[in-house]
Amino acid sequence: MKNIYKEKYTHFWENGTWVVCPNCQKNAIIHHTGETFPNHSVLKCNHCGLVKKSSDLLLFNLIVKLNCPFCGNNIELTHQDVKEKQSLIHIKCGKCDNLLSVKPRYQPNYLTLYADKVNGLMCDNTFGLPYFFQENIRGNLFWAKNDKHLLEMENYISSDLRPRKGMTMVAKLPTFIKIKKNKEIVLKILEKWKKSYK
Repeated sequence: MKNIYKEKYTHFWENGTWVVCPNCQKNAIIHHTGETFPNHSVLKCNHCGLVKKSSDLLLFNLIVKLNCPFCGNNIELTHQDVKEKQSLIHIKCGKCDNLLSVKPRYQPNYLTLYADKVNGLMCDNTFGLPYFFQENIRGNLFWAKNDKHLLEMENYISSDLRPRKGMTMVAKLPTFIKIKKNKEIVLKILEKWKKSYK
């Protein structure tokens, strides 16, 4: 009897995005909080305990532009990549040497938002970390975002008959994954990935 693929309508991204931990090189998970940037993602590694928040990537440019109230000298000051806002800063006029307490203006300066691919590897676009599951198959990059994504692809590729409807995840899979000559190698890679996180 032929194995027929039955697509499960699940949210593949609810298990987060699995990436390589920058500390221990094992799998870490980025969960999306549902909030807007800069508080939208949290990176957690269960192996080394690393926790990073996307809000940590938010830096500010501190800007001060004014004329000295004592001598009229033009004062301009800019500091890049300030982590914390201060309500008042103290600056000294370069002409009359008076110390001034000034309320600075802050401009958001988001630390780099990363591209989806870095050095040919799929990466998370918030922290810039490479996906945990990715490998080259005959010159093509094969990747999975998390364990659910991996299992659904395995279910699809191992099936003999693959009926599908509309714009589903499996309909969007690249051709090199779906062709018969790559079936065995793709299934071996998926099996290797399953063993790597258990």
